[in-house]
Amino acid sequence: MAIPVQIQMMTHSTWQVGLSVTLTGASMFVGLMVGGVLADRYERKRLILLARGTCGVGFVGLCLNALLPEPSLAAIYLLGIWDGFFASLGVTALLAATPALVGRENLMQAGAITMLTVRLGSVISPMIGGLLLATGGVAWNFGLAAAGTFITTLTLLRLPQLPPPPQPREHPLRSLLAGLTFLCRSPLIGGIALLGGLLTMASAVRVLYPALAGSWQMSAGQIGLLYAAIPLGAALGALTSGQLAQTVRPGALMLATTVGSFVAIALFSLMPHWAFGRAVPGAVWLAERY
Repeated sequence: MAIPVQIQMMTHSTWQVGLSVTLTGASMFVGLMVGGVLADRYERKRLILLARGTCGVGFVGLCLNALLPEPSLAAIYLLGIWDGFFASLGVTALLAATPALVGRENLMQAGAITMLTVRLGSVISPMIGGLLLATGGVAWNFGLAAAGTFITTLTLLRLPQLPPPPQPREHPLRSLLAGLTFLCRSPLIGGIALLGGLLTMASAVRVLYPALAGSWQMSAGQIGLLYAAIPLGAALGALTSGQLAQTVRPGALMLATTVGSFVAIALFSLMPHWAFGRAVPGAVWLAERY
C-alpha cells in the first residue's frame, strides 16, 4: 500500500496511481508464468533464494528513493515492477516445491496452514503499514519490508536441494497455448475465468483509497484499515465457501455473489464516511472467494 500512497502524495493523480498498480500487476502475472516455467526446469531452492533476495534489493531501492529530497517517480514505477515480478516468481517456485518439502500425504494440511498465514498476514500488514505511514512515512514501510524479506531469505537457506521433477520438456509458449485452447473450448471453465477477471477489475477500486483520504479526511492508519478490509472479506469468503459442495446450483450462487459485488462497488461511491466504505471492498472479495 505504500507505493500508491507515495505516488498519490507526489502527483495527486489517481491515473498515476492506477498506472503503477497496473504495471505491478502485469509484472506479477508475467512473474507467475515465468516462475512456473523455471520451476519445472531448474533447481528450485536457487530460484527461491534468488527471487527473495532480488525482491529485498528492490525494497532497499524504494527506501533509499523515499529518503531523497525529491524522490524519483520513474524509480518508483521501475522498482514496483521489479518487486512484483520477482515476488511472484519466488512464490511460484516455493509452491512448486511444497510437495517435496512436506510430502504429498501432508499436502492438504500444508495448504490449509499456508492459506491461514497468508490471510492473516494480508489482514494485519495493511494495518501495520498504515500505522508506519502515520508515524514514520513511506521510507519506514519500505525499510521494514526489505528487512523482513532478507530475514525470511535467511530462513530459506536451510531448505534442502529441490531439483525439478523428471518430465518431458515442452516449449513454454506451446504449454501456454495449450492452456488457452482448453480455456476457450470449455464454456464452464472459461465462464468462471471471465467472472474472476471481472471481479478482479472491480476490486481495483482500492486504487482510489489514497485519493479518497482527502475527501473522507482519513489518516494513514485509517487507510490501512480500508486496505485490510479487502483480505478480511477474502478470508471470510474462503472460510464459508466450503458450503458450495452441498449447494444444488453452485453456478447460480456464483453469479448472484458476483452481481452482489458489483452492487457493492456502485454503493461505494455513495458512502459518506470511510467507516461505511470498509464494508464494500470486503463484500467484493467475499464474493470473489465464492
